[in-house]
Amino acid sequence: IQQCLGDIGTFERCCPQRQRFFHGRAIRIQQPPEPTNIIWENQDVPFKWRLLRKSVINLIFVLIVIISFVLVYAANFGAKTNMKSNNQLLGTESCDPVVTQKSAAAGDKPYLCYISNATEWSDAYLATNATKDEIGCWCGTMGYHKIMNNPGLITGVCSEWLTAIAKGAGIAALATSIVVIINMSVKSLLLWLAEEEKPLSESELNSSKMTKIWALQTLNTGFVIFCVNFHPPPGMPFGFIFLGEYSDSVRGWYAVVGAAVLSNMLANAVVPGSTALVGMLVNKLSRSKSTKKQKHQIQLLRLYQNPPFDISAKFAQLMTTVFVTMTYSAGMPLLYLFAAGYMLFTYWCDKTELLWGTKRPPAIDTTMALDSSQYMLYSVALHCAFGIWMLGQPCTFPSNPVGGSLGSFSSSAMTKASAASGTGGGVENTLGARLTKESTWMIFSLLLVCIGLWCIWTVLWILGGTVGEFFGCIRICLCPRSNQVTPSGHDSDSDGEVDAMLVWDKAKRQIEAICPPASYKISEHPSFRSVQRAFSRTSTWTSKSPQPSANATPEPPEPATSSVEESPVKSGSEKALPVEKDVAVGFLGALKEEYVDKVKTAVGNFFDTASMSGADQEKLNPFEDTVRNCGSPEDATKAIKDIASKWGVVVPS
Repeated sequence: IQQCLGDIGTFERCCPQRQRFFHGRAIRIQQPPEPTNIIWENQDVPFKWRLLRKSVINLIFVLIVIISFVLVYAANFGAKTNMKSNNQLLGTESCDPVVTQKSAAAGDKPYLCYISNATEWSDAYLATNATKDEIGCWCGTMGYHKIMNNPGLITGVCSEWLTAIAKGAGIAALATSIVVIINMSVKSLLLWLAEEEKPLSESELNSSKMTKIWALQTLNTGFVIFCVNFHPPPGMPFGFIFLGEYSDSVRGWYAVVGAAVLSNMLANAVVPGSTALVGMLVNKLSRSKSTKKQKHQIQLLRLYQNPPFDISAKFAQLMTTVFVTMTYSAGMPLLYLFAAGYMLFTYWCDKTELLWGTKRPPAIDTTMALDSSQYMLYSVALHCAFGIWMLGQPCTFPSNPVGGSLGSFSSSAMTKASAASGTGGGVENTLGARLTKESTWMIFSLLLVCIGLWCIWTVLWILGGTVGEFFGCIRICLCPRSNQVTPSGHDSDSDGEVDAMLVWDKAKRQIEAICPPASYKISEHPSFRSVQRAFSRTSTWTSKSPQPSANATPEPPEPATSSVEESPVKSGSEKALPVEKDVAVGFLGALKEEYVDKVKTAVGNFFDTASMSGADQEKLNPFEDTVRNCGSPEDATKAIKDIASKWGVVVPS
């Protein structure tokens, strides 16, 4: 294909010559998919019909995403309302959640747990005069480590608080399980929708599956819990969606949102691989229990046929892990450990499933890998944005402003912003202050670089699709020889012509040995081997014999022959031959190559090169079945010699 593109050139594709038109249309050349990558049943679907189906299915996909978002949101919101809030307040607006403002606006007066008060309470006060809210405040201020190291606190003052915390953890685990179940259930629906788009190749189908599953799982796993607990600033559009109490990444945010994200990612690291292993075990048990119950050979074949290897779901799960990890890992580095554990565990599970639990996947191209790698680039920008938001929080991650000339520049900008807003010097938690901290300024610089590269890439993409083709035509016109490509492994002479050392027969054997099949015939496709006879010109079971007309002269009946030797016996020394002698000798040589010398598809190659009719192939198929059923090369050699003896020919050496 590359050589053909080089010979025709970009100029031919832009301004083709009239003699190179095909049915009135200019010839356009593109890289073809592998034979096993083609979905044959979708080849006759018109382009307009496929475009219409894809548009409708995309609308259905958006509706499914909204419904799934609502379900996951409801599950997390229900878990949140059934869990008792345990926020410890510092008394500073920039360090505390907005629960105090919300409660005051609603007219409630809930108990507010201030750390400065809890640390001054004595054991006697807690044992006699403290309320349940005060005991919970004190236990939360002490922390889990001190409580677990003091058995008296576990069975005494903090026993009810620990029970409430355990109940909340159970509710959170239930919400995580609901998220996993919703993801697994909706994934099956999305796989069906992608197939209904009627793509032309397996790569196109897998890419559509991957994109849909990735978008849904990433939203449900990493961002719904963020929306449930986020408190929007005043005037923010769609603020009714966010009903949480955390407008910033304060300490309590990590205890609620961070813990939920970690639990989701922990389940994400174990559930997909474990599901595959359990499926393999279930298939094995089902075969051992149901083999004797099958009534027909087709039922046995279906029982022992492994399911396909769903590589699109694997890519989608990997992209979900990468996006969620990159989003929150700046403030929660434990996610890196979970992601590494997921990749290690999934690698061995997928390897086991691919080798022993699924059938051989088709030879797909790099479309899905390229799409996923391009999508992952956007996770860098997400990492930078959330990193600035998390590491720039002055109470959770205290950091000094940058120094030197950059520090003086940021101080000048902060002074101007303070004067313009009239807030004096209390602007340490503004956006400008967060961007100019020692912990965030490098992340902010990386974010600017990413935005700049994305802008450049967009401009080049627009120019390449418009004026780029025009300049390509000019370059090919001026230097036509520079576009020719020499295939690897071949030398070219002084005129640039390729020395065609590799003939098609040799190349076909190499393709069959490395990445079969080497033909685009639908009869050679592995998925259609069971109906291969239907593609021949004649078949003994596809139609009934025609009835003779009333005026037709009846022909004398032919003598009965065996199912193997269908030709009449010739006179003289020649014995019964089902086909011509040269063809029979070549067929015996092909049998010897494939079943004795172990040359793959030698018989199929012989049928292709001999240009045999379907009727002749049907005559030779029983002989090939006889040799194929032999248990060893020695038995195959004996069977071939027996056939040659019956035909009165010699097996070629």
